[in-house]
Amino acid sequence: KDFTMSRLYGISWNLTKSLKLDFNATNYSIIDEPEGRINSLKRDTLWQNFMRLGRNTDYNHMINLNYTLPINKIPGLDWMSVIARYGSQFNWQSEPLFMIKDPSVSLGNNIQNSRTVQINPTFTLISLYQKVDFLRPSDGNGVFLQLLTSVKNVNAAYTRTDGTFLPGYLP
Repeated sequence: KDFTMSRLYGISWNLTKSLKLDFNATNYSIIDEPEGRINSLKRDTLWQNFMRLGRNTDYNHMINLNYTLPINKIPGLDWMSVIARYGSQFNWQSEPLFMIKDPSVSLGNNIQNSRTVQINPTFTLISLYQKVDFLRPSDGNGVFLQLLTSVKNVNAAYTRTDGTFLPGYLP
């Protein structure tokens, strides 16, 4: 018999107009209930387990740092924007309870971490079309030019993720 408890944390900071930091964490735990009928001693044990916030079974945290490059401040490039992101994640999972209770069998805990580097450029082509005279919409535009200017936005993404998984970790 047991109860589950979930604790979720999250906070974001806008450090500057172009620099943002996010932190999120989750912690799942189990509050074990003693076997059999709950009497005063077992009730005290149950409350102690509750006050300790249970036995942690899964912990995860993630931190992201986003930076908006000031490329749109360069004259003529205000139709472009680029966001660079660095993210890091850590995860810990405990071994099953029956292995914790039996010292002869121990597979250990699982630990995993990763990092992500991401670059996301966005091109707002409507703004570019307004800057170039022959691309501005008019009634006399040919079919080819209308087809060319039908593309309004272009988004791209580059992502690189590296990580490590460590099974069998024994503290």
